[in-house]
Amino acid sequence: MDQYPRRKPNSGSRRRRRSGQVGEGEGGQPKRLPYDDAPFVVHHLDRKMTSADFVLGTRVRMAVLRDQHPEEYRELLLELSQQEQQPA
Repeated sequence: MDQYPRRKPNSGSRRRRRSGQVGEGEGGQPKRLPYDDAPFVVHHLDRKMTSADFVLGTRVRMAVLRDQHPEEYRELLLELSQQEQQPA
């Protein structure tokens, strides 16, 4: 069984698609996301997913980061904890 969490069936509805955000490529196929532009991809997913699905995806990505890139995971947690300690 997969070690990463999965969305439960029927655990929320999808947001309605918004036109013009990624657009269509040739033959009516969606354009490919620029995977080398991580901020763009994450913002695109945030617009297309429910909050619950986006959070679940973030948890999965964090688990992958922890398992496959432990040093980067530690650095990210340190950065986030330092941001939380700063006054708003």
